[in-house]
Amino acid sequence: MRVGTSLCCAVALSSAMLPTAINSQSAQPLALPKFVPRVEDVGVPGWTRIALKTGDLDGDDRPDVAVLMRLTSKEEIRPSQSSSRHTSDDTNPFVLAIGLARPNGYQLIYSRLDLFPSDEAAPMRGDDVPDGSSIEIRRNVLTLFFGHLRGFDRLRFRWDGKVFGLIGYDCAGVVGGEITTLSANYLTRIARYTHAAISDDREKASLVRIAPGRRPSLDQLEWIGEWSGQDTHGNPLGC
Repeated sequence: MRVGTSLCCAVALSSAMLPTAINSQSAQPLALPKFVPRVEDVGVPGWTRIALKTGDLDGDDRPDVAVLMRLTSKEEIRPSQSSSRHTSDDTNPFVLAIGLARPNGYQLIYSRLDLFPSDEAAPMRGDDVPDGSSIEIRRNVLTLFFGHLRGFDRLRFRWDGKVFGLIGYDCAGVVGGEITTLSANYLTRIARYTHAAISDDREKASLVRIAPGRRPSLDQLEWIGEWSGQDTHGNPLGC
Protein backbone atom coordinates (compact mmCIF):
# COMPACT_ATOMS: atom_id res chain seq x y z
CA MET A 1 0.00 0.00 0.00
CA ARG A 2 1.06 3.65 -0.46
CA VAL A 3 -0.16 7.54 -0.40
CA GLY A 4 -1.72 11.28 -2.64
CA THR A 5 -4.22 14.37 -2.37
CA SER A 6 -7.87 15.87 -2.65
CA LEU A 7 -10.90 17.52 -0.91
CA CYS A 8 -13.30 18.96 -3.41
CA CYS A 9 -16.55 20.82 -3.48
CA ALA A 10 -19.14 21.28 -6.20
CA VAL A 11 -19.95 24.87 -5.22
CA ALA A 12 -17.95 27.85 -6.47
CA LEU A 13 -15.23 28.97 -4.07
CA SER A 14 -13.43 32.27 -4.00
CA SER A 15 -10.49 30.86 -2.05
CA ALA A 16 -7.26 29.66 -3.67
CA MET A 17 -7.26 26.19 -5.16
CA LEU A 18 -4.67 23.47 -4.65
CA PRO A 19 -3.82 21.55 -7.84
CA THR A 20 -3.10 17.84 -7.71
CA ALA A 21 -2.78 14.99 -10.16
CA ILE A 22 -4.27 11.51 -10.08
CA ASN A 23 -2.28 8.40 -10.91
CA SER A 24 -4.78 7.38 -13.56
CA GLN A 25 -4.71 7.85 -17.31
CA SER A 26 -8.46 8.50 -17.36
CA ALA A 27 -8.45 11.15 -14.63
CA GLN A 28 -7.72 14.84 -15.02
CA PRO A 29 -5.84 16.91 -12.41
CA LEU A 30 -8.09 18.14 -9.59
CA ALA A 31 -8.16 21.61 -8.10
CA LEU A 32 -8.49 21.22 -4.35
CA PRO A 33 -10.18 24.01 -2.38
CA LYS A 34 -8.46 25.19 0.77
CA PHE A 35 -11.88 25.83 2.27
CA VAL A 36 -15.45 24.49 2.03
CA PRO A 37 -18.41 26.19 3.73
CA ARG A 38 -20.38 23.07 4.76
CA VAL A 39 -19.88 19.35 5.25
CA GLU A 40 -22.65 18.77 2.73
CA ASP A 41 -20.63 20.61 0.10
CA VAL A 42 -17.75 18.13 0.16
CA GLY A 43 -17.80 16.35 -3.17
CA VAL A 44 -16.80 16.65 -6.80
CA PRO A 45 -18.37 15.48 -10.07
CA GLY A 46 -17.04 12.08 -11.09
CA TRP A 47 -16.22 11.04 -7.52
CA THR A 48 -18.47 9.12 -5.14
CA ARG A 49 -18.39 9.52 -1.38
CA ILE A 50 -17.37 6.30 0.38
CA ALA A 51 -17.36 7.59 3.95
CA LEU A 52 -17.84 10.88 5.79
CA LYS A 53 -17.02 11.04 9.49
CA THR A 54 -17.12 13.98 11.87
CA GLY A 55 -15.54 14.50 15.28
CA ASP A 56 -13.16 16.79 17.12
CA LEU A 57 -9.57 16.33 15.93
CA ASP A 58 -7.84 19.46 17.24
CA GLY A 59 -9.35 19.75 20.72
CA ASP A 60 -11.53 22.83 20.15
CA ASP A 61 -14.82 20.97 20.78
CA ARG A 62 -15.99 21.57 17.20
CA PRO A 63 -16.73 18.68 14.80
CA ASP A 64 -14.03 18.34 12.15
CA VAL A 65 -14.51 16.18 9.07
CA ALA A 66 -12.76 13.32 7.27
CA VAL A 67 -14.00 12.22 3.85
CA LEU A 68 -13.06 9.20 1.76
CA MET A 69 -14.03 9.40 -1.92
CA ARG A 70 -13.45 7.28 -5.01
CA LEU A 71 -13.24 8.12 -8.69
CA THR A 72 -15.98 6.56 -10.84
CA SER A 73 -14.22 6.43 -14.20
CA LYS A 74 -15.52 3.68 -16.48
CA GLU A 75 -12.03 3.45 -18.01
CA GLU A 76 -10.75 2.05 -14.70
CA ILE A 77 -13.34 -0.75 -14.62
CA ARG A 78 -12.28 -3.59 -16.88
CA PRO A 79 -13.80 -7.01 -17.61
CA SER A 80 -12.11 -9.87 -15.80
CA GLN A 81 -12.10 -13.59 -16.44
CA SER A 82 -9.57 -14.47 -13.73
CA SER A 83 -12.12 -14.74 -10.92
CA SER A 84 -15.27 -16.84 -10.64
CA ARG A 85 -16.72 -14.35 -8.13
CA HIS A 86 -15.99 -11.06 -9.93
CA THR A 87 -16.75 -10.15 -13.53
CA SER A 88 -14.92 -6.81 -13.44
CA ASP A 89 -11.77 -5.29 -12.00
CA ASP A 90 -12.19 -1.75 -10.55
CA THR A 91 -8.92 0.16 -10.07
CA ASN A 92 -10.41 3.65 -9.57
CA PRO A 93 -8.30 5.60 -7.03
CA PHE A 94 -9.41 6.70 -3.55
CA VAL A 95 -8.91 10.09 -1.90
CA LEU A 96 -8.80 10.81 1.83
CA ALA A 97 -9.35 14.46 2.78
CA ILE A 98 -9.51 16.08 6.21
CA GLY A 99 -10.85 19.49 7.15
CA LEU A 100 -10.78 21.34 10.49
CA ALA A 101 -13.87 23.24 11.58
CA ARG A 102 -13.68 27.03 11.41
CA PRO A 103 -16.35 29.61 12.32
CA ASN A 104 -17.61 29.74 8.73
CA GLY A 105 -16.71 26.34 7.31
CA TYR A 106 -13.91 23.79 7.02
CA GLN A 107 -10.23 24.38 6.27
CA LEU A 108 -8.46 21.66 4.28
CA ILE A 109 -5.36 20.53 6.21
CA TYR A 110 -4.66 17.15 4.61
CA SER A 111 -5.44 15.18 1.48
CA ARG A 112 -3.86 12.18 -0.17
CA LEU A 113 -4.60 9.85 -3.07
CA ASP A 114 -2.73 6.58 -2.55
CA LEU A 115 -3.15 5.93 1.16
CA PHE A 116 -5.96 3.53 0.23
CA PRO A 117 -4.39 1.83 -2.82
CA SER A 118 -6.84 1.01 -5.59
CA ASP A 119 -4.64 -1.57 -7.34
CA GLU A 120 -4.42 -3.80 -4.26
CA ALA A 121 -8.06 -3.26 -3.24
CA ALA A 122 -9.49 -4.32 -6.58
CA PRO A 123 -11.77 -7.33 -5.92
CA MET A 124 -9.49 -10.21 -6.87
CA ARG A 125 -6.31 -8.85 -5.28
CA GLY A 126 -7.06 -9.81 -1.69
CA ASP A 127 -7.42 -6.50 0.18
CA ASP A 128 -10.87 -5.36 1.28
CA VAL A 129 -12.38 -2.52 -0.73
CA PRO A 130 -12.54 0.56 1.57
CA ASP A 131 -16.02 1.37 2.89
CA GLY A 132 -17.79 3.35 5.60
CA SER A 133 -15.83 1.57 8.34
CA SER A 134 -12.42 2.49 6.90
CA ILE A 135 -12.18 5.82 8.78
CA GLU A 136 -13.23 6.89 12.26
CA ILE A 137 -12.86 9.97 14.45
CA ARG A 138 -13.15 9.44 18.20
CA ARG A 139 -11.65 11.19 21.23
CA ASN A 140 -9.45 13.47 19.09
CA VAL A 141 -7.98 10.46 17.27
CA LEU A 142 -8.24 9.60 13.57
CA THR A 143 -8.33 5.84 12.95
CA LEU A 144 -7.80 4.22 9.55
CA PHE A 145 -8.70 0.58 8.90
CA PHE A 146 -7.25 -1.57 6.11
CA GLY A 147 -8.71 -5.05 5.69
CA HIS A 148 -6.75 -7.86 4.06
CA LEU A 149 -7.47 -11.41 2.95
CA ARG A 150 -6.17 -12.91 6.20
CA GLY A 151 -5.97 -10.01 8.62
CA PHE A 152 -6.04 -6.23 8.98
CA ASP A 153 -4.03 -3.12 9.81
CA ARG A 154 -5.49 -0.34 11.98
CA LEU A 155 -3.56 2.90 12.46
CA ARG A 156 -4.32 5.71 14.91
CA PHE A 157 -3.20 9.32 14.40
CA ARG A 158 -3.43 12.50 16.49
CA TRP A 159 -3.23 16.08 15.17
CA ASP A 160 -0.44 18.09 16.87
CA GLY A 161 -1.18 21.41 15.20
CA LYS A 162 1.04 20.68 12.20
CA VAL A 163 0.73 16.99 11.23
CA PHE A 164 -1.16 13.83 12.12
CA GLY A 165 1.36 11.84 14.15
CA LEU A 166 1.17 8.05 14.43
CA ILE A 167 0.27 7.13 18.03
CA GLY A 168 -0.96 3.56 17.70
CA TYR A 169 -0.97 0.49 15.49
CA ASP A 170 -3.05 -2.69 15.65
CA CYS A 171 -2.90 -5.65 13.29
CA ALA A 172 -3.88 -9.28 12.88
CA GLY A 173 -2.54 -11.89 10.51
CA VAL A 174 -2.36 -15.61 9.83
CA VAL A 175 0.94 -17.32 9.04
CA GLY A 176 1.61 -21.06 9.10
CA GLY A 177 -1.61 -21.96 10.89
CA GLU A 178 -1.09 -19.39 13.66
CA ILE A 179 -3.09 -16.23 14.29
CA THR A 180 -1.05 -13.26 15.53
CA THR A 181 -2.44 -9.98 16.84
CA LEU A 182 -0.57 -6.85 17.86
CA SER A 183 -1.64 -3.68 19.67
CA ALA A 184 1.14 -1.08 19.85
CA ASN A 185 0.89 2.18 21.79
CA TYR A 186 3.65 4.57 20.71
CA LEU A 187 2.86 7.01 23.53
CA THR A 188 3.52 4.46 26.28
CA ARG A 189 6.00 2.46 24.14
CA ILE A 190 4.26 -0.77 25.07
CA ALA A 191 3.04 -3.39 22.56
CA ARG A 192 0.91 -6.46 23.30
CA TYR A 193 1.09 -9.61 21.18
CA THR A 194 -1.20 -12.61 21.17
CA HIS A 195 -0.52 -15.91 19.40
CA ALA A 196 -2.97 -18.78 18.89
CA ALA A 197 -3.22 -21.80 16.62
CA ILE A 198 -6.16 -21.71 14.21
CA SER A 199 -7.25 -25.09 15.55
CA ASP A 200 -7.07 -23.99 19.20
CA ASP A 201 -8.97 -21.22 21.03
CA ARG A 202 -6.22 -20.83 23.63
CA GLU A 203 -3.91 -17.87 23.08
CA LYS A 204 -0.61 -16.77 24.53
CA ALA A 205 -0.15 -13.09 25.33
CA SER A 206 3.08 -11.17 25.82
CA LEU A 207 4.23 -7.57 26.23
CA VAL A 208 7.23 -5.97 24.59
CA ARG A 209 8.84 -2.55 24.90
CA ILE A 210 8.90 -0.41 21.77
CA ALA A 211 12.32 0.99 20.91
CA PRO A 212 12.63 4.80 20.76
CA GLY A 213 12.36 6.28 17.30
CA ARG A 214 10.53 8.76 15.12
CA ARG A 215 7.19 7.59 13.76
CA PRO A 216 5.90 8.70 10.36
CA SER A 217 3.15 11.28 10.20
CA LEU A 218 0.14 10.56 8.03
CA ASP A 219 1.62 12.43 5.07
CA GLN A 220 4.96 10.60 5.45
CA LEU A 221 3.56 7.09 5.76
CA GLU A 222 4.78 4.62 3.15
CA TRP A 223 3.76 0.97 3.02
CA ILE A 224 7.32 -0.24 2.55
CA GLY A 225 10.10 -0.46 5.08
CA GLU A 226 9.81 -0.80 8.84
CA TRP A 227 7.52 2.20 9.39
CA SER A 228 5.89 0.50 12.41
CA GLY A 229 9.14 0.44 14.40
CA GLN A 230 10.91 -2.25 16.42
CA ASP A 231 10.91 -3.63 19.92
CA THR A 232 13.92 -3.11 22.16
CA HIS A 233 15.41 -6.40 20.92
CA GLY A 234 15.42 -5.17 17.33
CA ASN A 235 12.43 -7.20 16.12
CA PRO A 236 10.12 -5.32 13.74
CA LEU A 237 6.57 -4.76 15.02
CA GLY A 238 3.93 -6.44 12.90
CA CYS A 239 1.73 -9.43 12.26
